[in-house]
Order: sequence, then structure tokens, then C-alpha cells
Amino acid sequence: MAALLVDLGNSRLKWRLVRSEGREEGAFPLARAGGFLEGLASSAPRLSLWLASVAGSRRGQRIAERLMALPFARAERVAVRPLAGGPKLGYRDPSELGVDRWLALLAAMEHAPCAIALAGTCLTLDALDREGRHWPGWILPGLALLERALTARAPRLRSPRPEERAARGPFPQSTGEAIALGSENGLVAAIERFRLLLEERWGHRPILLLSGGDAASLAKALSPPLMLRPELVLDGLERLARGCAER
Repeated sequence: MAALLVDLGNSRLKWRLVRSEGREEGAFPLARAGGFLEGLASSAPRLSLWLASVAGSRRGQRIAERLMALPFARAERVAVRPLAGGPKLGYRDPSELGVDRWLALLAAMEHAPCAIALAGTCLTLDALDREGRHWPGWILPGLALLERALTARAPRLRSPRPEERAARGPFPQSTGEAIALGSENGLVAAIERFRLLLEERWGHRPILLLSGGDAASLAKALSPPLMLRPELVLDGLERLARGCAER
């Protein structure tokens, strides 16, 4: 049976349809989810749904509810749980770990030891050692949140224009460039500091798996070894769905 994998975030919905003949995938802002849901109504009985949601907004919660109400052959809203062969979670209370981070860890198992950065609405950092143990990392505001927090509290500062966000420093030529480069380099510094701490503990510099909407932007300033994995959460969902189908 074909599987529909959905990664529902705070700003976007990402999906992947896995069938015997191949995959299709896409992404769009939450505001455009209505057409996607309507298009699923007729095909839902022939699909299994695997939903991972970290959406905290009312709109995101409504989308999750509407998805789960469709007549799928199987519908599972994924939650963090112990999994045979999965990562050995480092949180005292695993339920506090976001399901997106857990799925990213699951997808990253084949690359361990490694560091993992999900760069979206927030930046989250985690790591896996050779034994599959989870080394929890940090949570920071993402690029858009950093910019918005700064400009909201300092009215004389304006949000960067698109061309200013594309500027490559290190020395900005406008206030917009200064904010964009400052936000970007602040996150890059956090990622590199986390990798340095891992290197001190592990004795080698781990590969970084980088995912999320801001991954490509941050990758330009990060040091190797690095692997861009734009859909790491969907990769984890696919691994989970495949494992359940084989049992």
C-alpha cells in the first residue's frame, strides 16, 4: 500500500508519497493546505498516513485534525517512543523531545557518529554517537525569529530585503545586511561550537547533517564535513513506516 508521509511544521507542510514505482514530494505554506486536503479525499482509502506534527498554531492544529479525519486505510500520528534499533534518547523525559528531532535522529542512524541541525522556525542541535546514543543539543530561534525579535523591539531597525539576505559578508553595507549576516553567523557559531564540544568528547570532528528551510543558507558558512539532507524528517518518517510495514 502507498504511504503518505506528512511533516507538519509551524510555517510549512512537507509531504512525500511513497509507492512501489517511486516517490513524489512537495512543500507549501500552511495557508495553502486547503487544496491539498481536498485533493486527498478521494485517494485516502488507498493510502496509509504517517503524520509528524510540531505545529503549535491554531491553523496547524486544524490541518492535523482534518488530515486525521480523512478515511485513510491507516492513519498514525507519530509520537516519540522507544524503538528497537532506534536511537537511545538522552532526555530524562523523552516526551519532551520534538517528534521532528526524533525522526531526524532515526534517519541519521546510518551516518552515526554525526551531528544534526534542523534549521527551520527554530534551530535544533542533536548528535548520535557510534552506539546510537543521543547527545541532546540546543534550541535557538531560527533566522526569521531572530530578525523579527530584533526589529520588533528596535523600531528604527528594519527587516532585511531579499537582496540583503543574499549578501555575503563579512562586512555589511547596510543595516539590513548587518541584521541578516548577524543572525546567520550567530546560528553558524552555535552549530560550530556544538560540533567542537562533540569533537572534544569523541576525539574527531563529526559530520554534520543539515536540514530545514534555512539549511542551504547556513551551509555556505559552515565547515566540512557536511551533508545537506533537506528532508531529514520525512526520511525518518519513511524509515519508521517501512519498519512497521515489515513487521
